[in-house]
Amino acid sequence: MLKARFSQISSAMLSVMLRAMPKVNLKALRLFSCALLSVAIGVDSFANQEAKRDSVFLEQRQLNIRGAADYPEIAPLLNAFKKRFPNIKVDYQELGTRRLYERFIAGEFTQADLITSSAMDLQIKLINDGYAQSYRSAQTSALPDWASWRNELFGFTYEPAVIAYNHDFISHNSSILTPDLQSRERMLEYIRENSDRIKGKIGTFDIEKVGLGYLLWSHDSQQSTSYGRVLESFGIHDVQLYPSSASMLQALADNEIAIAYNLLGSYAKSWSKKYPQIKVILPTDYTMAIMRTAFIPKTAPDPEVAKVFLDFLISEEGQRILAEHSNLFPINESVRKKYLESSFDISNSTTTRPIALGLKLLVLSDEMKRKIILDEWSQALIKPEKGSPLE
Repeated sequence: MLKARFSQISSAMLSVMLRAMPKVNLKALRLFSCALLSVAIGVDSFANQEAKRDSVFLEQRQLNIRGAADYPEIAPLLNAFKKRFPNIKVDYQELGTRRLYERFIAGEFTQADLITSSAMDLQIKLINDGYAQSYRSAQTSALPDWASWRNELFGFTYEPAVIAYNHDFISHNSSILTPDLQSRERMLEYIRENSDRIKGKIGTFDIEKVGLGYLLWSHDSQQSTSYGRVLESFGIHDVQLYPSSASMLQALADNEIAIAYNLLGSYAKSWSKKYPQIKVILPTDYTMAIMRTAFIPKTAPDPEVAKVFLDFLISEEGQRILAEHSNLFPINESVRKKYLESSFDISNSTTTRPIALGLKLLVLSDEMKRKIILDEWSQALIKPEKGSPLE
């Protein structure tokens, strides 16, 4: 109906313009009319998608999601979706980013309808290797160009990588009353001045096992002039390695570590509400920004259900639910500005270094590149065994 209606409009407009401008270029007008018709076809296509879905969800369906977001953070969105579509049962399984990738390529998730992860490089590799199916809708088309790739991978959050610290420990174990840790340079200065007290009290991701940790650390190596000194300082001071944000933040809250490096801002923000001794820093030298992304596997048992959830996830309603009822940072800029604390909104910050979706991320997943970064990491952080030639 929409296509027919737009076709009528285009013909009428063409007729009026011909009468008004008898010397007009007919070829240009025909092109203009075709352009209007193509828009109509696109609108009609999206309308047909919606109508098809409405008929699908009269029966019981199941949506299987495998993702790296902590369940308590994604649960409000899942619950809202189930309330909107009560006939769809949602099964969400939480895994670490690296483990999620490895199990997917091992063929263990053939029943997954949607894969979500913050390890953007691993997601890009899966897309490039042909594991995803294409999808385009009114919602996906509304995403910024930098937030989707090939109509196969879609961003749904946009959040900073931060430094968090235990204020109680830092303030009681410092040569000055209120140390300034607002940048990597300041952090290194504090570590140097309090070397004995801070030893064994720094935490970060185990980049060999945590996909997000590897992504952030490898980008550090490209962005920061202080990268080498951070790596050296962490090695000297016996950095503690963690498999997840939750385990690192728990150690920070329990006073087991004093500084947590390269955490996602969403999780750090959540824990700082529960544990006031945890303070969160968006480094003033630069703050990396990452996206959580989602794709529909080619093997998805029910891709139609996955498409409905994906549209809900990136819709204004879904983004508002993330902003209001979780600590995940929505990718929708208007929602972000309305609901997010200004101190955490990195939209227009001059120090923000966003990690963009694209082929450049494939370099990081290249085995040779990965080996170079991990070898450098191991040499700096892993202590030689007693009696070895390197001791």
